[in-house]
Amino acid sequence: MDPSPQSDHIDTDNSELPQIESRRRLGIAKPRIYTKPLRPLTPESTSGYEVIDWCKSALGWTPLPWQRFLLLHAQELQEDGLPRFRTVLVVAARQQGKSSLITALSLWWLSQGVPLILGTSSSLDTAREVWENAVEFAEDLPDVFGRVKVRRSNGDWQLTVGNRCRYKIAAAGRRGGRGLTAHRVVEDELREHRDFEAHAAADNATLAVGDAQTWMLSNAGDAGSIVLNHFLALGRSGEDPSLGLFEWSAPDGCEITDRHAWRQANPSLGRTITERALTSKLSQPASVFRTENLAQVVAAVNEAVSADAWAACHDPGTLDAHRSRVVVCLDLSPDLQHSTLVAAATLPDGRVRVEVVAAWQSTAEVRASLPGLLARIRPRTFGWFPSGPAAALGTDIARVRNAQGFTVGQTNAICQGLAEFAAAGRVAHNGDPLLAAHVLGAKRLTSGDGWRFSRRDGGHADAAYSAAGAIHLARSLPAPAKLRLITVPENSNR
Repeated sequence: MDPSPQSDHIDTDNSELPQIESRRRLGIAKPRIYTKPLRPLTPESTSGYEVIDWCKSALGWTPLPWQRFLLLHAQELQEDGLPRFRTVLVVAARQQGKSSLITALSLWWLSQGVPLILGTSSSLDTAREVWENAVEFAEDLPDVFGRVKVRRSNGDWQLTVGNRCRYKIAAAGRRGGRGLTAHRVVEDELREHRDFEAHAAADNATLAVGDAQTWMLSNAGDAGSIVLNHFLALGRSGEDPSLGLFEWSAPDGCEITDRHAWRQANPSLGRTITERALTSKLSQPASVFRTENLAQVVAAVNEAVSADAWAACHDPGTLDAHRSRVVVCLDLSPDLQHSTLVAAATLPDGRVRVEVVAAWQSTAEVRASLPGLLARIRPRTFGWFPSGPAAALGTDIARVRNAQGFTVGQTNAICQGLAEFAAAGRVAHNGDPLLAAHVLGAKRLTSGDGWRFSRRDGGHADAAYSAAGAIHLARSLPAPAKLRLITVPENSNR
């Protein structure tokens, strides 16, 4: 679905800009979708001009037109001099020069006294490649960086320059960034993040830094690219003023041979990428070309719930006004390493609101806290799947009041019911990252004449099962009795 942002802070550009050289097709420097500046960009309102000048004079590196656009806009300053954006999301097709841009920007940060830069990627080799480029520049420029110390041992990759500022890299994961206070974070290959653990670990390292920035870079992802899709939707909506989105992508629905669409997704076209090289990639499957070379999200094969449908169901709210009709459902992952309790209730308009109540990392945690949660919530019904991994807690659940176990035959209908309700816009959710990760990461697994949820890459889908079960229970409750108004005639005998 091609976004049509409604926010005044988001601009879209599909216009054909004049070609600089008539015989060479050039990429468009201005992103198709981006967060507009709050005021004219001058040396006083953005540090981008300073970055560009420094890169030219100190590094001998001149940014490409699209990189210049990005630096000027992403480095916009507030009136108080702090960066406008705490988070910057950059999306473009493959091989456009995102890594060279981050290398130069990281070196500028070091020269400006930024104490710690943390670089992460789903592949440590990718983060290390950018880091090694920075090391090479720093070692060749002692007049700029002073004495340089480089550590490459026991997984500790760290560059320290003369002013004691550091550039450290780590593999993206739940431990990456924990225990550190980072002033700049770079998350590369964001499309590969299948849950929020790695992002949360790195990004929260900036929490205590007033002028911190997190840069996230990626080409397009798929339905399982949970973190990328979350921030893309947030950036396109303009709801978060601290998030800057800069998206070089082709519009959905375009032909893969549309040369203008190529220019929109490949801003380095005609400069570092030739049209001939890009044409050769048309031999790939169309879905691959769209993802890699047009920066378009392609629907996953066998996705259980449409990412677009789930995004359309986002509606912030609570279940507080519906506590008397709340139901809950619990499910566990096959490896018993994750469990989720989801609550649901039918709203007056017929939609069903779902909300994650709690999530646990072990069955021991579930046993310890579930009774207290249920005593506080007092759900009308407690649902679970006794034929699945939740059977491990069967003895404990047997003591739960109003427990209802779903049969094997019901499981298909329950999973398909969530997909159908979401497609019809009859689900309401708060955009919970865990729930989104499990629902959008689930695929269809054929079972008899229907299908149920299965997790891509052997991950977890327990929150998806819990949400589906809770929706099923909420829909199954009888409608609340309507009050009847009885009028008694004034002269009637009492």
